[in-house]
Amino acid sequence: MRMKPVQAVFAVTLSMLLALVAPAGLAAQSAASPSPGQAQKPAAAPAGQAPAQLTVRVGTEFTKDRGWFPIKFTPYLQRQLPEPVIENTPTLQQMIHDGKLEMGMEDAIRLAVENNLNIDVYRYLTWSAETQVLSARGGINAAGAPLDPQVTSNLAWSRNNIQVSNPFISGTGVSTISSITTKGATANFGYQQGFLSGTSLQMSFNNSRSSTTSPASIFNPSISTTLGFQVTQPLLRGFGFLPSEELIIEAKNNSQVARYNLETEVMTVIANVETAYWNLAYSLENVHVQQTTVDWANKNLQATQAQLKIGTLAQLDVVTAESTLATDQQNLIVAQTGEQQAETTLLNLISRNQMAAGLENVAIVPTDSLNTPPRIDIIPYRDAVAEAWRDRPDLEAQELSLTNDDISVRATRNALLPQLNLIGSYQSAGLAGNSHVLESTPTGIVANTSSPVVDANGNPVLINGQPAYAGSEAFASQVRRFNAGLLDSWNILWNQNYPSYSFTLSLGLPIHNRTAQAANANALISQREQATNLQILRNSIASAVRNAQIGVQQGVARVQAAVQATKLAQQSLDAEEKKFQLGVATDFDVILYDSQLATAQGNEIQAKAGLLEAVVTLNQALGRTLQVHSISISDAGAGPANPLPLIPGSPTQALSPYSLPIGAR
Repeated sequence: MRMKPVQAVFAVTLSMLLALVAPAGLAAQSAASPSPGQAQKPAAAPAGQAPAQLTVRVGTEFTKDRGWFPIKFTPYLQRQLPEPVIENTPTLQQMIHDGKLEMGMEDAIRLAVENNLNIDVYRYLTWSAETQVLSARGGINAAGAPLDPQVTSNLAWSRNNIQVSNPFISGTGVSTISSITTKGATANFGYQQGFLSGTSLQMSFNNSRSSTTSPASIFNPSISTTLGFQVTQPLLRGFGFLPSEELIIEAKNNSQVARYNLETEVMTVIANVETAYWNLAYSLENVHVQQTTVDWANKNLQATQAQLKIGTLAQLDVVTAESTLATDQQNLIVAQTGEQQAETTLLNLISRNQMAAGLENVAIVPTDSLNTPPRIDIIPYRDAVAEAWRDRPDLEAQELSLTNDDISVRATRNALLPQLNLIGSYQSAGLAGNSHVLESTPTGIVANTSSPVVDANGNPVLINGQPAYAGSEAFASQVRRFNAGLLDSWNILWNQNYPSYSFTLSLGLPIHNRTAQAANANALISQREQATNLQILRNSIASAVRNAQIGVQQGVARVQAAVQATKLAQQSLDAEEKKFQLGVATDFDVILYDSQLATAQGNEIQAKAGLLEAVVTLNQALGRTLQVHSISISDAGAGPANPLPLIPGSPTQALSPYSLPIGAR
């Protein structure tokens, strides 16, 4: 006969379930599905306090270069990046008491945001994409000039001793000189920079000093300086900003794609945590149901064995009771195994190191009940799809990839043009040095005895009896040295005494232009492929939204039916027990109805868990997951993330760097 305490257990369990589900869950739902035309509020988290704002930070900024100030050599030093953190945050340890980890859904989500390693991996991928932006900004423009300014210098000194084989060729002019010695020193400086307009600028400032033992040099030593500028501007291929900015724009878009991928991963992790949390809650409830069934089967077996002894039941009834107990024990083992597996799955999502001290045998206890009804509103299908297309980060990432392909098409179309460059150059030169100048001073008239003065008849003209001769002016000669150096050469340079100008049109016309044609065709193909993939993703999102809405609607109906089935199964069992007490029903009949009640209770908790998981799927399909849980994503400078609420009695902990937000778009 059925034991009264068992009836009490079932009665209390049923009353608790009905009290929690029927008033809030069933009363909130109409018997029919919501009208497709109703504009309703978004699906939200289970009823209770609104979740506190939680921010997932992207972290270090890698798109900006490390300037010269305040440390002059910062651009030439390696960045400092912390090693990966593989230990759990202190919050996780604080929440464990007496071997139990009691937490609500929002606590689990916060622990996952702090500790989930997949989020860290996607954060590294975001940083890696940012480095490509920095690299593109320091690359080359369409003309091949570096966008990062480059300064060059060349300092040299030389000494050469040269044997003279031919004085005229060697420039000595004196056959007695057998060798000459030359010395030289140079100090050359250059500057080169490309601009996003395709323009390239080159400047050079060259200085050289040379000396020689050859007497034929005018300046010895000589100082030569030149200052030159050259500007190159593409007029066809490479003209405009797009050819030079292509890689920068695409790198920025790829960086944003990486952020959207990070956001998608956070959404996926949160959805997995929610699913694992409700799966664990279901598993615990299922273990409770199965354990109650085993307890009743044990008591039923004892009662049957007692009745066998007094002869009111046959041996077959005992065998039936033993078989029922064995089956129920098997179901309990399966339920306990499911609980342990669900616990392991959830622990993996909220921890960095499952082997850390205190986690090996920790029991996770969900504090949010399956009986807490979610707020469910199904908006019209078209509105839901439009919302998903607007908010889903994976779709935004795909759209940015298509934008990059459009940019590639435009850039490769420009690369089809011939190469026509306008080149302008200017140069100023200065030359100075030490020189020797021969100076002559008149000293008088000297008679030229070979040129006598004659009269018309050819007779010598006599003056005072002496023949007269033609005279020439006499000079006294001396060599003077003039010294001039680098400043004199610079003075000539700055005064532009010897300028040079030139303008050049350079044309390069590839005959077949095959490489450029192939690049442009490939860009067009990639763009068409990306556009097709974008539509495929939109269709996939639309299907996911429809399936998620169907899942929620079916989940609501399933919960309603399961609650009613449990109620009817309980009534049937109560009626059968009364028949058994009156002797008009067998023990087998009672066992059969009890089995049906256990099945109904299991179906009910499974339906409730399925409904909660369907809401999770709907929020993920619509791109609401972060919004529902008040989670945002921000850059490093967005302020500290909100920490987890402190556990009562625990010390205040410093904010973990892994309580990250995902930058709001």
